[in-house]
Amino acid sequence: MVTIYGGAVPAPDLPDRLVDGTSIRLPGVGRVTVLVFFNAMSDDDLSVVDGLMRLREEDRDAIDLIGIHCPRFPAEKESRRILSILDCAGIDFPVYDDSRKTIRKAYLINRWPSTVVVDPTGALTWAREGILPPELVRPVLKSMGRTARATGDLRPGAQQRFVWSGRSFLPLRLAVEGDTLAVLDGREKRLLLAQLDFDGRSAVLKRSIPMDRPGFRSCPTGFSLDSEKIYVADRGSESVRIFDRNGREVASYSGKSSKTNLVGPRSFGAVRDVVCRDDMLYLASPGTRQIWVQSMSGGGARPFAGNGGGGMDDGPPLTATMGQPEVLLSYGNLLFFSDSGSSSIRCIDPSTGKVTTLIGEGPSLYGCRDGIASKALLQRPLGMCLSGGSLYIADSYNDRIRALDVRSMEVSTVYGDRRWQRLFSPSDVAIRDGTVYVADLGNGRVVAFDERRGEPEVLRISGLS
Repeated sequence: MVTIYGGAVPAPDLPDRLVDGTSIRLPGVGRVTVLVFFNAMSDDDLSVVDGLMRLREEDRDAIDLIGIHCPRFPAEKESRRILSILDCAGIDFPVYDDSRKTIRKAYLINRWPSTVVVDPTGALTWAREGILPPELVRPVLKSMGRTARATGDLRPGAQQRFVWSGRSFLPLRLAVEGDTLAVLDGREKRLLLAQLDFDGRSAVLKRSIPMDRPGFRSCPTGFSLDSEKIYVADRGSESVRIFDRNGREVASYSGKSSKTNLVGPRSFGAVRDVVCRDDMLYLASPGTRQIWVQSMSGGGARPFAGNGGGGMDDGPPLTATMGQPEVLLSYGNLLFFSDSGSSSIRCIDPSTGKVTTLIGEGPSLYGCRDGIASKALLQRPLGMCLSGGSLYIADSYNDRIRALDVRSMEVSTVYGDRRWQRLFSPSDVAIRDGTVYVADLGNGRVVAFDERRGEPEVLRISGLS
């Protein structure tokens, strides 16, 4: 579409309710309005959203952002499911649910992400489908802003910011090490270190490590621990950040293309998770659909597994394909990862880079089915832990904790299939001395239960505010 100010085609009206049910009437004229059609769980889509948010900050007096959420999984049509995810992603502009595709049809959008610009007169001005760098959109917005100021069409003022879930605590990831419970709070962008009581059903907050710093937009998505350091995957800064146990940041590795730290033609971009093995950082890079490895001794970063193509093909690094690698787990001589894009659980042999699928039937097959691992179905699996010969999985969109018996290769549901076991979009799971801890993201809490009886309790964290 050619950029035309004051064109003849008016922008279609938007609904009067946002994704959380809030009634709203947005200004139809007087603003440079950018509509972004996206899915909040897609890393490609979020990269477009991040770029548009940076452009909005360059001219806050003129630019408004509006999101149109396009569900991919059936569970995402339950709009309240994505509220906590919007908060964790730092999305603070108005978002509409388009489960019925009415907005996409009105704007003639065939795929997402897509970006549409509406000028201050309310006319459609510019549109593109696909992943766009901010540099492509910036001149369009600058031209709109200059013209609107010159013609007097602009109504200056910063856009209202939104908080979606209404929860002050959103446990995104968690881990247990001895009597220490570590929780990544996606709402406040902080890592919490708490000491568990003797019974494991309550904890006392010992340290809160903030991820934000002045002039720096953080969006932490995953972490791992060792005896001395904490490794954090920060999607907002496209980097891996390393902290000591006192919360001091001691190092970082950038995912942006750089001749000084990159081996090869590309960067690992915005990573979702990180684990450390043998002085090497293994990185889940959904944007490149690969697992990368970053040397901590000056050797640079390189793709480790996956050829960059979308799919669920197993095999050596150069032939394996991935959907959206999300969460990593290092255990023994294997590296496990949840491929949320293909609703599968897979593993890598670090000595060869060979990829093997453990659970999942195909890149487009999802559901909720127990049984033989090769026939079992998940729906957007996330965090994992291994205990007693079973791999426990946070099956996010099925609201369940599933378990894979690594000896029999049978999948079963261990929590969430009974009415009194209410989870909502669980995002991670950990086990200590027979107690299972679940990051119940959608409900904004950590749940603990005995792996034998399954009686749930909300974990009390004293000092949490």
